[in-house]
Amino acid sequence: MICRFACYKYSIKQGSIINIKRNNIVYVSPHIITIKENNYLIFNGSDKVFINDYSKYIKLKDIEAYIKSN
Repeated sequence: MICRFACYKYSIKQGSIINIKRNNIVYVSPHIITIKENNYLIFNGSDKVFINDYSKYIKLKDIEAYIKSN
């Protein structure tokens, strides 16, 4: 993992899928990785990583460079 090599402390909160019965509504909670007070929101099957909220994102392949620069 990037954080081990870069000596950053991190925490991971696993996301989930919540299906509301008798409705056609599903809530998808992203996986949240916290590194240096930034939250990185990651959805399964997506190559986008959202930073702190859903207004800014980067590609998954660019996350290492982003973490090192911020």
